[in-house]
Parts: sequence; structure tokens; C-alpha cells
Amino acid sequence: MLKNKCLFRILGFVATICLANAAQAKDLTHRLGIGYRNSSSIDLPSVTAVYNSTVDLAFIGGVGIDTQKDYARSMVTGGMKYMIYPETNMNFYGAGLVSLLNSENPVDGKKSGVEVSGLFGVEFFLTGLENLGFNFEAGLALSTLQNSRFRTVGHSPLQAGMTFYF
Repeated sequence: MLKNKCLFRILGFVATICLANAAQAKDLTHRLGIGYRNSSSIDLPSVTAVYNSTVDLAFIGGVGIDTQKDYARSMVTGGMKYMIYPETNMNFYGAGLVSLLNSENPVDGKKSGVEVSGLFGVEFFLTGLENLGFNFEAGLALSTLQNSRFRTVGHSPLQAGMTFYF
């Protein structure tokens, strides 16, 4: 089972790199994007809005919720990303995020905390789908949800996010 999971991740990574060659970046100034992200330590996908106020600066906000009995989780995220290097096929950016996290389980009870993340990421656009952006992200995060912990972050496009820009 573990070998199959690793194989699918490797194949997904190779397919994404191959598709990136057919991608084309786009000026997103004054455009709003709606999509999803999954970049917190509680592994909770969130609905996200991204507003690109200038060529270099975008603001990110998101909300994730799971009301499963005895295992409820929620988060609210806000932050910004700064364009470091735009290329023909993709945009390379740095991002800072702050998330308010809540988690519940029968063993630990209800816990709340904050997570602060510093990320570097790549967003690329496929030819013919110029309004749909796919993200890779990696960086560092400090979480205070249970015990304070420092962790590295690494997200593939399926986990880091996808955004449709209007």
C-alpha cells in the first residue's frame, strides 16, 4: 500500500512538471480568485479567496470547517503573497499566513491555537485554462495548537491549492 502511494506521488509530480511546460503566466492585477488550500497542520482543506491588489502583492483569506462529532476542526486563515519572480510559464512568490485553528477529539478534548507560516510557492497556468492557477508551496510553520511545534511545510498542487480567477 505504501509503495503504491509513493508511486502515485512520484507519477503526479512528473505529470505536473510536464504540464508546467505548456503553462502560461498571466497578469492578475485587480483580479479576485476563489479556490481551495490545504496548508495547515490540522490537514483541513479550506475555501479561499485571493485578491491581487497589484502586480506584486496579493491578499489571501480562507475558512475551513469539519463538524464531525467528537472530531470537529475549524480554521480561519489570512495572509499575503508577494511576487518574487514572474516567468513566462509560472509565477514564483513568497507568502506569509496566520491561521486560527480549533480541533477536538475524545482523547485531548477541545484545543485552540495559532499557526504562522512562511512559504515560497509557484503558481502556474495551463494553456487554454488561463484563469485556473495551480500552486506548489514549501516553507516553515510554527503551530501552537497542541504543544508548540516548529515544522517544515511542503505541498503539491493537489494539496497546496487551486484557484480560479475572475
